[in-house]
Amino acid sequence: MDHPIRPSSLTNLGNALRTRFNLLSDVADLDESIRQYQEALSLHPKDHTDRPDCLNILSEVLGLRFHMTGDKTDLEGSTRLSQEALSLTMDCANDADDAARFNDLNDAMPLAKANTESSLQEALTAAQDVFDQFLASERDVDLDGCIERWKNALAICPIGHEIRSSILKNLAKSLQTRFDWSGDMGDLEESICHRRAAILLWPTGHPIRPPSLRNLGNALRMRFNKRGEMADLDESICHYQEALFLQPVDHADRPTFLDSLSNS
Repeated sequence: MDHPIRPSSLTNLGNALRTRFNLLSDVADLDESIRQYQEALSLHPKDHTDRPDCLNILSEVLGLRFHMTGDKTDLEGSTRLSQEALSLTMDCANDADDAARFNDLNDAMPLAKANTESSLQEALTAAQDVFDQFLASERDVDLDGCIERWKNALAICPIGHEIRSSILKNLAKSLQTRFDWSGDMGDLEESICHRRAAILLWPTGHPIRPPSLRNLGNALRMRFNKRGEMADLDESICHYQEALFLQPVDHADRPTFLDSLSNS
């Protein structure tokens, strides 16, 4: 039970089951993936660097099952896990700028309870404005502000809202851009977490799912290049394969997907 690769193996099995659920819509696969993620989480103590990632994955899968079954226990569990992940991430903030950004996010959490469309729309508008400003300037300070506002929007957006997947995608993209600039592994870790969460919200057949799977595969391969953990490479290949399977043979992007898979 204490083998060092057991947690990553459980997570990989959970990922495979979730992929099969996305393809076949068999709820038994979703239930079993949750059990695997729960055991993987139990093997990550509170001071483990991968625990926030595990918490967020399990939170989003429970949220997905809640929207399928209406079981409020899943919703409560999803909320609790997200709050713990946020708390652990805040504990890891080690400079004044990071602490300020996380405090802003914490201050925004009460707004999430209100779940008002007006608050969400204001947050989305603010995030998009700063994002557009960053695209025009490509300045670090604008990228930091962009990430902060996407996080605020995510905190306000209730689980199950139709815009949540887009917020997750934009936040992940912004974090990975900052990683490309600064090399901060924390940004890459968080980007991967949000990409995984977004994919859970795009079912098989959704046009955004294949490119999102490829982007997650790219991020995992990037982390593999930094850490050398085979679990990341294995998971990236799994996502490339699913993306390729979902892409029509005559799709213009199919050669790119084939290239990503062959390079892995």
